[in-house]
Amino acid sequence: MNKDTFLELTLAYIRRSVKMYYDVPMQRIALEKAFLALSSGKRWIWVCGTIGSGKTTVCNAIASVLPYTHTVKGINIREYEILKDIIQYKILFIDDIGKNPERINNMGDYINTIEYILHNRDKGITLFTSQFKFNPNNDYSLLDRAKEKMEIIEIKIPSLR
Repeated sequence: MNKDTFLELTLAYIRRSVKMYYDVPMQRIALEKAFLALSSGKRWIWVCGTIGSGKTTVCNAIASVLPYTHTVKGINIREYEILKDIIQYKILFIDDIGKNPERINNMGDYINTIEYILHNRDKGITLFTSQFKFNPNNDYSLLDRAKEKMEIIEIKIPSLR
């Protein structure tokens, strides 16, 4: 990603923020961290934070500049046939992993899905948003891959809604 692409990315973010009538420095910082991570060769960007903190806004700004192919919101983790199809795309944005509180009992399913995606997507860019912070420390194989390819960006602000 070069400086021109970064400028496009920043402008895309500003356009989205203007539509929403605010500009949030923490979101801008998250966007800059994502750009730096992608520029340095990271391929997985995990944006986490509270409800309404702008995780999706930041990833949508990135996705609006990159020629992404497929966006998945609120994926049903048990539908692994969907995962087999979506891991082939060059750019993948998965929004709100673990969003539904009634499914929080199945956190293992979410981690298994993340693990499946990370182990089977060596190429391309993957953007994740979630209300929980991904912690690969519990799984050493994920930790090894995550250190090399993942940038975890946390937006620490209360809800803007």
